[in-house]
Amino acid sequence: MFGLKDRDTDQLWWSYKETYTGGVTPAAKPSDKTYSLFVQYKDKLQTIIGAHKIYQGNKPVLTLKEIDFRAREALIKNKILYNENRNKGKLKITGGGNNYTIDLSKRLHSDLANVYVKNPNKITIDVLLISK
Repeated sequence: MFGLKDRDTDQLWWSYKETYTGGVTPAAKPSDKTYSLFVQYKDKLQTIIGAHKIYQGNKPVLTLKEIDFRAREALIKNKILYNENRNKGKLKITGGGNNYTIDLSKRLHSDLANVYVKNPNKITIDVLLISK
């Protein structure tokens, strides 16, 4: 299960309400092969300037929210995104019957959070960084 808190906690008299987006993806079967996913980042000329592993496992599907979260986390930890005027960019997920683009200067829209990325073992995850 993968979920992230979407809103601030609401207090209604003596109770609290929290809102999360995320969900359960189908479990892997023993026959599913292990694979790794890397996020590659590129400059304005589309030249690959680096890559970081964001996932290793055998899940048959992943959600856009999970990939978005893991990619941003790796890029932030390695001071690639939201550092030294690199506050904008596009995350592109292609291959395996998928074609998604996520604007990194904005939050992933909650309508897209539970969209399944099919055949994640065949996808490519690229980030085009845009400096201010």
